[in-house]
Amino acid sequence: MKPLNLRMRETWDQRARDDPIYWAHPSQGQRFQDIEACFEAGKAQAIALINSLTEKSGFDPTRKRILDVGSGFGRLFRGFAELGFREIWGVDISPEMIRLGEQCCRVPNARFVVGDGEGLSGLDSCYFDFCFSRGVFAYQVDENALWSYLHEIHRTLMPGGSFQLEFGGNPTIKDRVLKLIPTWARPAARTVSRLATPSWLRGKSVGPRRVKGPVTRSAMGSYLPARRTVTVKRIMHKLGEVGFVDVEILHIPNDRDRGRFWLIGHKPSLD
Repeated sequence: MKPLNLRMRETWDQRARDDPIYWAHPSQGQRFQDIEACFEAGKAQAIALINSLTEKSGFDPTRKRILDVGSGFGRLFRGFAELGFREIWGVDISPEMIRLGEQCCRVPNARFVVGDGEGLSGLDSCYFDFCFSRGVFAYQVDENALWSYLHEIHRTLMPGGSFQLEFGGNPTIKDRVLKLIPTWARPAARTVSRLATPSWLRGKSVGPRRVKGPVTRSAMGSYLPARRTVTVKRIMHKLGEVGFVDVEILHIPNDRDRGRFWLIGHKPSLD
């Protein structure tokens, strides 16, 4: 059998050839008329995602360098540029996605690197101010590769650099209840649920105990083996072991993807 990272590459290369717009954002990709619309939607999304967390951490993107792990063709890069990042780097396992990004992503300070699916080899140590990743680590079934990525993120961040990484957990009780409600009634049910949640809980940091169940690698593609899990507690422990500090888990308000959350933190500064 082929190695997992090779199967991942082949799968995402095929997706890039078949329908890259859809696979850039499977939950919304079918809505985009063309790649330009996809880039514009990505711009707004990137600004919203980064702003909501940089306001909490106090991180200022102006003139900073950002690394997007699992960047695809750079759908979010326009938003990163709008926020003020002066260098925007993307690493992705798919050469086809990278080729498409180099061809279509019209951001002057964008740079793309083909990754190996196991780490960030080829990228300089202590170079980036901010590391971002969305929709990648929740599907990383190779535990050793996951730990390798965390070490590599620490290596490539400069002292004082910050990270924002998305993971995914098992569905909460609320998610399970919503699945029992007819599709046409779910928007109203979500609204009622949101209004019933105290404002101090919406979009605020939560402790590991608030994330329901282990982080689950769901069947995102044919290259994935059977479901495997890594607990949130273990990930938090590993981040501390790697050398990160002030690590927090942040709840995602109105999350429709069932159990997603952000991990934020930073590498200690030298002083």
